[in-house]
Amino acid sequence: MQYASWLFMLGSLLGAYINSRGNLFLSSIIWLCANLFWLVTDATAGLIAQSVLYFAFIVMNIIGIRTALKNRKRMEYTRDIGD
Repeated sequence: MQYASWLFMLGSLLGAYINSRGNLFLSSIIWLCANLFWLVTDATAGLIAQSVLYFAFIVMNIIGIRTALKNRKRMEYTRDIGD
């Protein structure tokens, strides 16, 4: 479990870095995986407030993924119109 914590901590940082580079879709996917891990870890440790926090982060990750997909579709549509 110790190594998994470090791995998912690095995943959380990687998601932040990728988001800062402008890739909302990929960063949201990475964060979703890391946040699911932290949600389960905290819930099994009895840290309810922390679990609720990571649940809220997961909801925001899903919103980020949906937003990124909508933006992709919009960009493809406008590119088709311009051709």
